[in-house]
Amino acid sequence: MRAGKLTERITIQTKVVSKDKFGSESISYIDRINTSAEVTETKLDKAINSNIETFGSVITFYIRDYHLVNNTDRIKYLNNYYTILSVSRNKSRMLLEVKAQIINEL
Repeated sequence: MRAGKLTERITIQTKVVSKDKFGSESISYIDRINTSAEVTETKLDKAINSNIETFGSVITFYIRDYHLVNNTDRIKYLNNYYTILSVSRNKSRMLLEVKAQIINEL
């Protein structure tokens, strides 16, 4: 791992589900980890859904491998929120590779 490449600050948030006295559920997120990351973006090909052309991208966050991250968490980066698509461990680089996509991308 080259720590000098981890130049961006991200926050990993965990989902919290709470119920009120009537049994109604509400979902909120709390900050759990503030860490440094290497961030890369991969553009996706054009997709056509319901006659609407859309372009997307997948952001890959490389973070230190001692953090516990799963698919129910989300990432806050540059005032945008990203849903986690996959988490994989890169043992040779001692990093976690977290692939994510922006939430409500316009």
